[in-house]
Amino acid sequence: METKLAIYGNKATIKAIENGIQVGELNFLIAQKVAIITHTYTFKGHEGRGIAMNLTLAAIKYAEKQGMKIRPNCKYAYNFLMKHTEFAHLLDEKIDVGLSSVL
Repeated sequence: METKLAIYGNKATIKAIENGIQVGELNFLIAQKVAIITHTYTFKGHEGRGIAMNLTLAAIKYAEKQGMKIRPNCKYAYNFLMKHTEFAHLLDEKIDVGLSSVL
């Protein structure tokens, strides 16, 4: 599986591509050096194969390379980052902003 990043102004999408077919997507906003992950989605029929995890890791890698913090406003990304404390240094101080809608 490969991931492809596309940035349009302050909006970004990472697509998961497998054998030339898109199998998942992660969306995030870029605001003041913070990547705000808004949605992680694995397409029907491709669940349970680590696609959402790979998309989240691609977003983490991008944010870290750009010197950004991460604010996970989608349930999957939030749970992933709470479980994987090795990325705690990347969490935005306003991590609770917007979480009531996803938890």
